[in-house]
Amino acid sequence: MAQVQPKAALPDKPARHERPLYRVPVEGITHPVFENAGKDDAIDIFLAFGPAHQRMRNLGEQLLEPLVRWRRRIMIDTGVKVPIHRRLAGNTINIVVHGMDDPKPVVDMLIQMYRRSDLPLSEVFLTRRSMKEGTPGAPVVDPRMPEATVYSDSDALWAAAFDTDAPLPFSEDPLGMLSVLTFRDGKVLNETRGMPFYFEGMRIVYGQTDSKTVPPDERTATVANRLRRELNAAFPTSASPPFFDVGRQMQRVSKVERGDRVGYFFAVERYTKEIGPFVVRYPGTFRYREYELLRGIEAAISRLDLEPVIFWHRGDVYAFSVWEKLTADSDSSSE
Repeated sequence: MAQVQPKAALPDKPARHERPLYRVPVEGITHPVFENAGKDDAIDIFLAFGPAHQRMRNLGEQLLEPLVRWRRRIMIDTGVKVPIHRRLAGNTINIVVHGMDDPKPVVDMLIQMYRRSDLPLSEVFLTRRSMKEGTPGAPVVDPRMPEATVYSDSDALWAAAFDTDAPLPFSEDPLGMLSVLTFRDGKVLNETRGMPFYFEGMRIVYGQTDSKTVPPDERTATVANRLRRELNAAFPTSASPPFFDVGRQMQRVSKVERGDRVGYFFAVERYTKEIGPFVVRYPGTFRYREYELLRGIEAAISRLDLEPVIFWHRGDVYAFSVWEKLTADSDSSSE
């Protein structure tokens, strides 16, 4: 198929870039994972209009108008008919672009078409998937992400989490993480996932840690307050799901210890039946806002000068722990 390089100018309407637009990943189509995407890949695009965490009137065929204009524009510019699949539901649309030598410019043009429309585009969720027998398969991994390793036991996982010379632990359950939700209208939907979590300079570790709860102090309260602010900033709704400590006290963290390390444990309820600030429903599928959670925690770690390590585990609740850096005294005592 011919290389598609659509014209950048879109003169039909003035730009509406003043509208806030939330992206997953935050870099959007400029994320490195899309850099060398080609005809053996599919770009899975989910667009939400208005508040994705709330019910909104069914926009129906209105969602197709910019899509039709986009395909017509590319056909005029290049003579290429872009292969797509599309699905509609409520105030969301799923478009899968595939079979293109270079899908990046056409995907970017599609997003800009929707931004310039009268539709209130609010969120974009993008995933690059490898094509298998004409069907989009597993998400492609961030090319910057080192190969991950399964560790034999919790002690080995614990040591590797803080050892930057050790192979990276898995950031998600290597056995898979897809789940099913039943929604209030009776629909049973499978979860969709983007690429495995990877943030440069951060070791995201999937697994539980054994630790001892100790009395909180002033630093514990500081961590909780910073975490609350950063999570609210990371969520497009500015209303992140509340976290709680081991005693289920809301918006608090527990101070914990393991060996010479001091850390902070907190958990988030795993919502299982309806949309809200943590579950986004798309056509035929849904997404947990785990990316947003981890982004907020990453920001809190940076502001608090903690170790760049996040332990997390998904069960009946989401369990997280973050850890202080070792002091010189701690280093010497652990030798």
